[in-house]
Amino acid sequence: MYLHLREICDVVLAPVVDADMLTLLDDLACRYLSPHAEVFGRNSIIPKHHYVVHYAYHLSLFGPLWHMCCMRFEAKYRYFQNVHAASKSFKEITKTLVKRH
Repeated sequence: MYLHLREICDVVLAPVVDADMLTLLDDLACRYLSPHAEVFGRNSIIPKHHYVVHYAYHLSLFGPLWHMCCMRFEAKYRYFQNVHAASKSFKEITKTLVKRH
């Protein structure tokens, strides 16, 4: 299952995607999710696992998904979370965050 998941990541994060890769991604999603449900039970499939089924469709609509990555925004948000936790301020938190930034 781990190797299938790595292949899924390789296809999803590829800079260029063609039609063959989309069919491969559909096949990999089935090969990953079916054993996962059997080994860990149906209740172990969380929404993040289910979204793998839809990646091929979204790749066909929008192109490579790495263009829609939000990791940079998440990193910036993490910075503000850390500043908020360190400041222990609950009044005018936006003012505190702006000053520290």
